[in-house]
Amino acid sequence: MEKTLRKAKLILLTALVMSICILGTTGQMTAYAKTMKSTKGITWGIKTNKKMTYYSYWGGVGMIKQKVSMTNFKDAWSSSKAGYRVLTFTLNYYRKKKPTANTLAKAVNYYTIKHPEIDDTSPGCYFAVVDYKTGKSLETSNPYGVKVSNSGWRTSSVTTYTAKGYSLGMTNMSVDVRIEYPYTYKNLCIGVGGYCRMNIKSADKKFWKGKTPFWKTKLYRSTRKKKISRFATWRFDP
Repeated sequence: MEKTLRKAKLILLTALVMSICILGTTGQMTAYAKTMKSTKGITWGIKTNKKMTYYSYWGGVGMIKQKVSMTNFKDAWSSSKAGYRVLTFTLNYYRKKKPTANTLAKAVNYYTIKHPEIDDTSPGCYFAVVDYKTGKSLETSNPYGVKVSNSGWRTSSVTTYTAKGYSLGMTNMSVDVRIEYPYTYKNLCIGVGGYCRMNIKSADKKFWKGKTPFWKTKLYRSTRKKKISRFATWRFDP
């Protein structure tokens, strides 16, 4: 009887230890906070006044190399809010790129025959402002006191490329960005880039609403070798 009782206690103790281990592991996984740094499909580093490479999907063609630059960079104290800084800059996307005849034919077939409803026939581009730790967009309501605004996208004049009877227009784009943030906030993260496909997934929509992190998007990041985005953190160090 005593041996049976000891055996029963041993089995109960073993089960209890296993349960604690499983719960502990699950808790650690839940508590694990992925950061933007560990997100695949992006390149780290944005330099001002310099053209940088990113990739974007061009309909019917695939991923093509594009250029972007950040100019007019300025970070100053806010004149209206004590303890706040205002970061401003201009993003310039150089999307015009003379294609080969075969590439042009593929793009024309995609945009004018298969998808005439698409107005912009150049590879897509975007910018994002996110929290470095959570990966969530700061362009909507957020608990950090960060406010992001922009001037609206500006489109350059159209350059029409023609080859072997095919023709298609391409444009450059630019936008002025303004970010107001508390000087104590250390997780400001800015990104630029393109698309890895044309169709928008639900995770992409949720990202812009601040409900899901950037690393869950399907349209703006890729796990493949070609890195379609560039991100950089920014903090004010007095």
